[in-house]
Amino acid sequence: MEKKYKWMEYSLKQTAELGLEVLERAKRREVNWSVSCKHGRQMCQEQMSPEQDKPLDERECLEEAFSAMAKFMRHTTEQCERYHNCVPASDMRTQEIKHKCRFHSPKPMHRDLNLVSKQNLAAGTPQSVRRHMTPRDVNIEVAPGTYRISGGSYDSERQTHIVNIPPGHSVDLTFNF
Repeated sequence: MEKKYKWMEYSLKQTAELGLEVLERAKRREVNWSVSCKHGRQMCQEQMSPEQDKPLDERECLEEAFSAMAKFMRHTTEQCERYHNCVPASDMRTQEIKHKCRFHSPKPMHRDLNLVSKQNLAAGTPQSVRRHMTPRDVNIEVAPGTYRISGGSYDSERQTHIVNIPPGHSVDLTFNF
């Protein structure tokens, strides 16, 4: 019985130490939540009609909420990628290395790029241009229903697909920028 309590005490001590390490790392990271002031509940409440207590245009409010969530997710992903690209692998734990390899490693180029594009890349195209030319896969799990999905890049026009996803099905979308 004594052995069981020692193991439990040791386990709790390890968990506490790990929690403190995570807290210290989180304190060192900079987070800017100022973007949230523009969106969120305040905007929706301002659009409320005094008589009805319902949003004047619920669809716009939902689109605003999803847009804000997508921006936060994109910002969080970019910050996470920047952090993991700045930290040397020797300072990372195994779990962080697995995370970096899974979510922040460069994806292989499409094979349908013509030879000229490949030669331009080999000749020293800047990193920022290569990043935009590299295809990026995004997987999103959603409930069945009809969705409007938009995508775009800095130098191209925004593209939109409308899809109806039945229960138990998945949809692959391709955006050409």
